[in-house]
Order: sequence, then structure tokens, then C-alpha cells
Amino acid sequence: MAEDFYGKITKVVILNDIVPSLTTAGWFGFLEDVSRIEGLEKLNTENVTDMSYMFWCDENLTSLDISNFMLSSTTNMEDMFYKVNCKITINNDMWTDEMKINSKYEER
Repeated sequence: MAEDFYGKITKVVILNDIVPSLTTAGWFGFLEDVSRIEGLEKLNTENVTDMSYMFWCDENLTSLDISNFMLSSTTNMEDMFYKVNCKITINNDMWTDEMKINSKYEER
């Protein structure tokens, strides 16, 4: 079970292109010991509608670069960055103020 790995994973590396169908909700959530997620530029978010809780409680991340995320289809970003305390790099042209509020995004 996935729960067996919590507390043991310290880094996530995406090696190949990924095209999610409609959701990335909770994909990296509760990975409390992860300090780095590499390869997020390989995640094609063009058709993703739900990114809620995607990085939920990832308190040990040292940085997060999601500047390549395409958000034109995204309608749910609830608590996407809840308890994420690191610098988050975004493409401001893609993010509305409402998205920032719902996702718990804060400039650092």
C-alpha cells in the first residue's frame, strides 16, 4: 500500500512525459518528507481540470517550479499548496487572483 512509503520518500523524479486525463488531485499530497520534485516540466497539464490538494502538506519542499503548468482548463485548485512553505515559481500570466486564493498560493 502507498501508506507504507510515507515517511520514506524524500525525492520524486518524473522521467518521462505524463499526460493526465482530467485530474492531478492529490498526486503529490502528504509526501511530508519530500524535499524535491524534479521533472514537473514533463507533466502536461493542458487538459487538467482538477489540481486540488496536489501538493497538500508537502512541508519539506525546498522549492517548487510549476511555471510550465497550463491552466486554461483548470477549474479546481482547492488547497493545492496547503502547508507548502517553500518558494513557488509560477507563470503569473496563467494565474488569476482567484486561483491564487483557492490554491493557498503565497508569494515568498
